[in-house]
Amino acid sequence: MTDYQPLALKLRPQFFKDFIYNEPIILILKNMILKSQIPNGIIFSGTRGIGKTTLARILARSLNCEKRKKTEFEPCGKCPSCKESLEGTHPDILEIDGATHGNIEDIRKILEQAAHTPMMGNKKIFVVDEAHNLGRSQASWDALLKILEEPPEHVVWVFCTTQKHKIPDVIKSRLISLDLRMVPTKIIEKYTMEILAKKDLGFGKIPTYDVAPIIANSANNSIRDALTLLEKIIPYCDDKGWSKQTVLDAIGAFDILKIPDILGLIIQHNTAGLWALLNGIMESGIEPDPLFESLTAVINNLMTIYLGGFVETSSLYTPYMSEFAPARLIYLCDIILKRTRDLQFSNNKKMVIQVASMELCA
Repeated sequence: MTDYQPLALKLRPQFFKDFIYNEPIILILKNMILKSQIPNGIIFSGTRGIGKTTLARILARSLNCEKRKKTEFEPCGKCPSCKESLEGTHPDILEIDGATHGNIEDIRKILEQAAHTPMMGNKKIFVVDEAHNLGRSQASWDALLKILEEPPEHVVWVFCTTQKHKIPDVIKSRLISLDLRMVPTKIIEKYTMEILAKKDLGFGKIPTYDVAPIIANSANNSIRDALTLLEKIIPYCDDKGWSKQTVLDAIGAFDILKIPDILGLIIQHNTAGLWALLNGIMESGIEPDPLFESLTAVINNLMTIYLGGFVETSSLYTPYMSEFAPARLIYLCDIILKRTRDLQFSNNKKMVIQVASMELCA
């Protein structure tokens, strides 16, 4: 029996052409590779689950690929260097977890490794995940700064971080910063539909037009989260049947079609009605935290549409926009921001949502 492999690993892109979204970043990397103008330090930043580490690995594989021609930028995926990289055993591609290697002693060991020339490839590449944790003290950052100021020609640093602001400016000034954008819901929906249509993954008969939008709206603009959700849904829906309702039940997701009801109750100042609706959603199995996140999204979307921004579910909001004056919207946003803080530290989250219901309808 073969070992089970999660979808997020099975479907992880191995080539630039397979990477989802962020085409400008891919184009920048492509030109760097083709022109042999690889900086000694790059930082990929952006929210979780959008492919920062995956992109770093593809870049590392391409730089050390033995069969890649000068007119190509994709790794071949077949040479010994590519194979060892894919297996995680390449001696010149080192992955470091910044969360566990932030002490000055750890930094010194890393710098000692960087001083050695490559054993197999053209470059010695350090892929640093959670890079904002790499310097737990000023001494750690200072030690790292020294090698970034005078980097060996054979070394490439690739920092990946969700919190670029925590990396000192003096470090960032030595790195080429490439900021990955969050993946739009529509892109995730399309990608999910493509995955659900793959017969080689055991799919092919699933009502994708019902299922994909729910997964996409619950994925928080993250491809990885979408695949993780799908992993959760499969065993439940294989047993209960694939439908919109079974997917919502499996995820414990908020049905976006309830948005008009929520808006209508807020407009009517119907506190009892709003609480009954939200409580009913919780009684169906949705936890307070994701429910409050959905409620926050509703208010945030109201503000976004009012300010002329784009919201993919704007058709649900349009009939109600005339009922919300600027002062009312600011009030609603203040309530959500205040209760978000309360929810984080409360032992009675249901009561926080009760209070928020009263305030939103006041």
